[in-house]
Amino acid sequence: AEGKKKDKELQGSVKIKITVDMKGKIKSSKAMDKTLPEPVVACMVKVVQATPFPEVDKCWNSALTIPSTFPAPR
Repeated sequence: AEGKKKDKELQGSVKIKITVDMKGKIKSSKAMDKTLPEPVVACMVKVVQATPFPEVDKCWNSALTIPSTFPAPR
């Protein structure tokens, strides 16, 4: 949110690869293919890292990739 407040024309993308453990917590995360400014990417990774996965029985110990693009496609 801070990146968009500072730069109204924020554009770019990032893919965040995560691995979820048996308790639904993210045990690893890595930003890939990023064209957004580093502070924005770091903030996004921090938020994703703190997000729990309640349906862990469906995805534990799995690697997932979360793509994000700004501005959002319409």
